[in-house]
Amino acid sequence: MMWHSGSTSRLLFSISSDLAITNVSRNNKCQTEQFLRINNHDIPCVSQVSDLGVTVDMRLKFSTHVSNVCVKAHRKANLILRCFESRNISSLTAAFKTYVCPVLEYCSVVWNPFPIKDIDQLEKVQRRFTKCLPALNIILTSSDSTDLT
Repeated sequence: MMWHSGSTSRLLFSISSDLAITNVSRNNKCQTEQFLRINNHDIPCVSQVSDLGVTVDMRLKFSTHVSNVCVKAHRKANLILRCFESRNISSLTAAFKTYVCPVLEYCSVVWNPFPIKDIDQLEKVQRRFTKCLPALNIILTSSDSTDLT
């Protein structure tokens, strides 16, 4: 990481290797001829940017982020099911709420999932977890509800 000062504003800013910009446009292309140069350092144009753990693409869509979150949540839910020998529903749901729900809900105000495919993908994590709990699966399929909270 290198610190540089702007010549006209005399402000310090950091130029690091993970610095990138994205071009928000309708045509899904990052135009390589357009780039930003600061003090002889080229800042690359990328198709998606991750900031504070939230990934956004050049069309301001969060589908990639939802996919990544669901992969992490599925892994944690499967780890809970593998590590607990007991099938006590209250302890498993407490573990799910403690370890999986925060992954699914992190910054959800920012990336509010409104496409149906993203909502289904997020709900699939909970449905798969409840299918592995025999007693809870019977209760949930009979009432057609998948809300653990």
